[in-house]
Amino acid sequence: MSEKDILSGHQSLCDKRQKRIVSKEKRSSHTAVNEKRQLVRQYLIDGDVIEDKHVIKCDYLVLNDEKKAAYFIELKGSKVVHAIEQIEETAKRLRPCLQGYQFYYRIVYSGSCTHNVNRAGYLEWERKHGRARGIAVAYMKQGSYSETI
Repeated sequence: MSEKDILSGHQSLCDKRQKRIVSKEKRSSHTAVNEKRQLVRQYLIDGDVIEDKHVIKCDYLVLNDEKKAAYFIELKGSKVVHAIEQIEETAKRLRPCLQGYQFYYRIVYSGSCTHNVNRAGYLEWERKHGRARGIAVAYMKQGSYSETI
């Protein structure tokens, strides 16, 4: 299957107009709130869309097809250093099938790792991506994160 249609062979994990889309792993979770009941999709990237264990990838992808917004989600324990690379590699791989979408990057971690955040270059990464449509493109949060998509 080519990179251009990598998502077409996979089933969305949520209903087409689902109001709350939860991506969860252990003690970390991301909730996408679809207040206007727009067309949405959710994919498990790690282990479904990309099964190869040797390929760097993030955990989930949530799409708002009406807003053309793609949320790349990485859920971590306490080792956030690798999360940026996982998200960026996944975005690069899926870019051909998400032409015209604005990309947003989300890291949600369960442990306490404030020192790792600075060492990982996260703050610089966040600044580099800035904001789109008034929303931070790159964002990291501890525990759980809920946002309107």
